[in-house]
Amino acid sequence: MRVLLNKFCFSVSLATCLFAMVASVNASNQSQQLEEKSKDASAANYTGATKTKNKDTVSRSFLTNLSSLCGKKFEGKTVFPSDPNHDFAGKQLIMFVKDCSSSQIRIPFSVGSDKSRTWLITATENGLQLKHDHRHEDGTPHELTMYGGDSDQVGTQWRQSFPADQLTYQLVPKGKTNIWTLEIDLESQTFWYRLTRHGKKRYSASFDLSKPLK
Repeated sequence: MRVLLNKFCFSVSLATCLFAMVASVNASNQSQQLEEKSKDASAANYTGATKTKNKDTVSRSFLTNLSSLCGKKFEGKTVFPSDPNHDFAGKQLIMFVKDCSSSQIRIPFSVGSDKSRTWLITATENGLQLKHDHRHEDGTPHELTMYGGDSDQVGTQWRQSFPADQLTYQLVPKGKTNIWTLEIDLESQTFWYRLTRHGKKRYSASFDLSKPLK
């Protein structure tokens, strides 16, 4: 381009030559700016795709680790609160990792003789989803059912947290800030189910993974 301009300037007036040179510089700058924007956009897309891929990989790993318990029942206990008047106080807790597929795990959760609850952990495009399926003895849905939420951005292959979704807020307005956490603690061979509200502990239960029930 510079060689062509030099030849052009020999055959035209100085003003015309300067105009052509300025136009050439502007065009070069615009081309460079477009190239830099394109690189920035590509980098942003790559970063976003990487984050999504990493989250999906971690979520799938958690689902796989949980699936390793499939077909087994585990006994648990209420750890918090210690209030003897709590609905779950003194009652036997049992989680049954019953149905497992590549996209969903169903865990019936019984409290004493009450077998109305099932935890549903489902793979989604953005990670995992936890729902609490409550049903009457005849199998019909309870009026308060399918509350829960989608996994956040800070989960691991052993621990996932689920902030309350819009449906939960509609069903239980006070539960808008609920966060459920499921964790497999390898060191202590314990499965944890935790619930916080307004950043404070509301409920937690632990299940002994070292002694599956027969």
